[in-house]
Amino acid sequence: MAENTENTGRRHYIIVVHGMGEQKCNVTAPPVVEHFAAHRNPALSPEEISRILPATLSQQTLRNDGIGHGWAEFNGIPINPHHSQHPPFDGSPADSPEGENFRFVDLHWQFILQDDIGKFGSSTEVWSKKLLQKLEKEARHDQDLRDWGVPMLDSIIKTALPIKNMVALKYSAVTKYVFDGFLGDVHLYGDFSRARGRAVRHFHTVLDEIMIRDFLKWYWNVYRPTQELPPGERATYTPPEFTILAHSLGSIMSFDALVYAHAEADLREKDSYDEHPCASLPFPGYTYIDRVEKKNRLYLLKKLHQVWHDSEEMHGIVEQLIPEKQTSLLAETQLEVDEERCISGLRPVLAWKNQVRHFITIGSPIDKFVVMWPENYRHLDFDYTSTPNVGFEKRNEKIEHFNFCDEQDPVGHHINRAMDTKLYTSIFSTYRKGNHDVVFRRYGIPGLAHNLYWSDKQLFSGMLDKIIDPAGKPPTAAQPPSGSENFIWSDLFQDKEQEAFSKSLRWGYDIIPFVTALITALLTSYAFYAGNLLWQTAAGLLAILLWTRPGLISAYRKELDPEQEIRKTDKLKLTRGIFSRLIYAAIEWRRILIIESQGSNVMKGEETKANERVTYQSQEMTNKTHEHLRKEWTKVAFLFLAAAVVFITISYGPLSDLLSSAAVAGTVMNTVFLLILGYACVRVYVIWTFYTVWKKLTQQGN
Repeated sequence: MAENTENTGRRHYIIVVHGMGEQKCNVTAPPVVEHFAAHRNPALSPEEISRILPATLSQQTLRNDGIGHGWAEFNGIPINPHHSQHPPFDGSPADSPEGENFRFVDLHWQFILQDDIGKFGSSTEVWSKKLLQKLEKEARHDQDLRDWGVPMLDSIIKTALPIKNMVALKYSAVTKYVFDGFLGDVHLYGDFSRARGRAVRHFHTVLDEIMIRDFLKWYWNVYRPTQELPPGERATYTPPEFTILAHSLGSIMSFDALVYAHAEADLREKDSYDEHPCASLPFPGYTYIDRVEKKNRLYLLKKLHQVWHDSEEMHGIVEQLIPEKQTSLLAETQLEVDEERCISGLRPVLAWKNQVRHFITIGSPIDKFVVMWPENYRHLDFDYTSTPNVGFEKRNEKIEHFNFCDEQDPVGHHINRAMDTKLYTSIFSTYRKGNHDVVFRRYGIPGLAHNLYWSDKQLFSGMLDKIIDPAGKPPTAAQPPSGSENFIWSDLFQDKEQEAFSKSLRWGYDIIPFVTALITALLTSYAFYAGNLLWQTAAGLLAILLWTRPGLISAYRKELDPEQEIRKTDKLKLTRGIFSRLIYAAIEWRRILIIESQGSNVMKGEETKANERVTYQSQEMTNKTHEHLRKEWTKVAFLFLAAAVVFITISYGPLSDLLSSAAVAGTVMNTVFLLILGYACVRVYVIWTFYTVWKKLTQQGN
């Protein structure tokens, strides 16, 4: 069967790797499929494109009794962007066996974390405080830890954990989902190396399986119909290409997997730190072979055995797809292997590693893991000259790594720490760092920005137009992004920049303070007008404790810790409540953004060069500080004036008698007065907090 003349000649797999939190199989890939389909079918409406469900992918990807890992391929998403005769996308599986459409793989690995979190995970309170203690000591010698690592973790402890304890009183399932399902995954991957090693092996074995299944599909559907032709006319096998698209925690796992794939085979077969002079090698847990891998390997070995005896011409290819120690099994006329014989000498073959063309990370915490868990990444800068055969292979054609992150994503940012290491530069290419390590401003909502990449049509169109499609052009075509002198992501920066910036300011300086003022006003109003002394007292106390609380609990914890020194005044000292901590954390986040951006260039427009790592520094804490403070004081003055007007109206104006006789209307107006007055006071606290954080920033700058 001749290959389509408009096909590129190579299958292309898009490996989608999910991030942290509870994940189901094939939930992450559907929006990627739809974005690719929309880009290849611009005439179709969003409703016509939006047809992909997890079940739609699963009916194609699940193999071998539901435990095997395959791919999903759909009509109308051709690899070749100039394929003029492809059928329109309608959500139907691809008709052609030749792989002329992108093939999508949802690499699900959350089950590994779920298996281990209940056995080895600690509560968020315990692991975050232990980690903070460790980082505070290491921060003396690490600028990044001092600037953003320790403050970020400290904000989680002082803000998120108290909120968790409050919400858990009524919604314990929600707190378990958020703190164990999200933050718990981060803790487990950073602190329990065996979970990390198992995840890396799973990544390797899934791609090994994809390589074998790709060959088998080609053999039976493309080569076999041409087998009787003369040798020069038979179909020839070309390995497929891979693009790894990883989000969040999945990006650091994929990074670890790609790096470890280049480790020497002897190193990957070890399972103890004692066997290597580098403290982070080998990866514990990597040698563990689970039940699913054993069953899949036995199944695929039988399929390859059939090909081995069907065509001698295929022996060379088959030998590259299985471990060397298993080649002898294929020579047996009748393959009768039990599980033990099958897994003897079983290790990931990694035949795919030299076929990975692109590694695209979105919302990636790679640098945060390198900085906060440095003991896991000693190998990135280790000197391997004294350790022959247990080091890392050099890669001739490096993997193009592109990193994308929104400014308001607390998980990701630039990855300059990792990029500067020796091992990174031997595997990945980030020539023209400005085009490869991109932090844009598009979403505007702090925190929520971490999951908004999946709905960003323009981002995925850019990935195809400027990364994936140019790489498939012949050498005579225009140079790919890595060789371009111009900054190619200008549209991502300029399209929604001002709107997103305004939105982020509103959240940090307006919305969060307003919500805290509203809740405080309602509680205060209830304390005044409830008519029940007990409930009035409770509401009043709660309103106060949300903003400030005595240090009794903190002092009691210090008394229990023999290493902590306690003073007599600690029990009387007032500390921030949840609301004041929340506002402080929101403004401190603005400072961390600026600190993380230092050393990068400000977006200058079309003339910005591709070797300039670009970010935003024109912010309210840098060159517009006085303008920002003037606006804030203007708002405060207006609010106090409005509060005075409402107070005069309800106390002395012509409506005062009417309001005093109408209980409900009077209570509403009094609540409005408390809200405006409270919001004005909150904004004064916002200004004080801003000044405190800004002063901290200027001291760091000096």
